[in-house]
Amino acid sequence: MPFAAIEYANMIYCWGVYRGDIVAVQRLHSETYSDNQQIASPQYGLRAVDEHNHQCDDNVRCRRLYINERTHQCDDNVCGRRLNVNERTYQCEYNICGRRLNVNDRTHQCDDNFRGRPLNVNECTHQCDDNVRGRGLNVNGRTHQCQDNVYGRWLNVNKRTHQCDDNVRGRRLNFNERTHQCDDNIRGRRLNVNERTHQCDDNVRGRRLNFNERTHQCDDNVRGRRLHINNRIHKCEDNVRG
Repeated sequence: MPFAAIEYANMIYCWGVYRGDIVAVQRLHSETYSDNQQIASPQYGLRAVDEHNHQCDDNVRCRRLYINERTHQCDDNVCGRRLNVNERTYQCEYNICGRRLNVNDRTHQCDDNFRGRPLNVNECTHQCDDNVRGRGLNVNGRTHQCQDNVYGRWLNVNKRTHQCDDNVRGRRLNFNERTHQCDDNIRGRRLNVNERTHQCDDNVRGRRLNFNERTHQCDDNVRGRRLHINNRIHKCEDNVRG
């Protein structure tokens, strides 16, 4: 199979591919090449080629990448995922979202550059899945936080508990996969978060409640009275009167 390359400072450099293992070479001088090579612009940087297996190495990370002959992009050997190499940062970009990702050499998963969290890319939805919970999350490009697909709310993931923290109140919440609502970890009650007031709504009664962090009970906003939730009848009980 024809192979075009140029030796420079005892290194062989290449660009992309045309078919199979046919590689096109950067024009270091004024040479032109026949044999249907694809000549790339010098702005994209050099890629070293392993003569034995004709793979492309990422100069910065020293990771070996395959060249996909159909898309002329770099495939990650470990995961087989198709990646673009950003010519400015020499990092791998996910083709569909265009987001810049680092590849974690230990886990062979994609790390989000901004948050450093290991992410799996869901091949079906092309969204980022949280490794621990397996929930599909979008990353907000402006805030670099995770968005819940169902609610569109911005959530931080607590690295110690692997649970979602509510950005506004800082309260730790579990996400109920069946109801797509937030469960209170301590009491296990199902709560809606009111986007306007950033308070918790009781699903059954629709009443707006504040959560008392000291007593782990619900405070009634209007009366300021502390209430227990009767889990059997799903109503609020007065502590004093029962």
